[in-house]
Amino acid sequence: MKQRSTLAAYGDTGATMDSEQAARVAALQSRIEVIGTVGRDCFAPRLTVALRDGRRLTKEYDGRELMWDFARDAEILRRFVPGLPIAAAQYDRLVETIANLDAAPSIEEVPRLTIPQTP
Repeated sequence: MKQRSTLAAYGDTGATMDSEQAARVAALQSRIEVIGTVGRDCFAPRLTVALRDGRRLTKEYDGRELMWDFARDAEILRRFVPGLPIAAAQYDRLVETIANLDAAPSIEEVPRLTIPQTP
């Protein structure tokens, strides 16, 4: 049986993968350069990917592509729930609690919801 690891940067396939896939992702990550520069807008990096054939591809974001609201963040991160140490229902409660923090009397519930609950 192959060892499983969690690597959130693997994209839409989910949060868990076998060790071979994790090694491939790590190799790809070593060929990607993300540079933030003083004077560039937030969320507007320049990305350069070094291809195996020696070519380098560069893409610049204008800053709008990576800006999401909390609901979008929670939706995107939902795919990683199977790899989290908390249950899906607890993740949903965490998202709901964070979304309603402005009306909450304290933030004490947030850290509590990040701790795995024992059955």
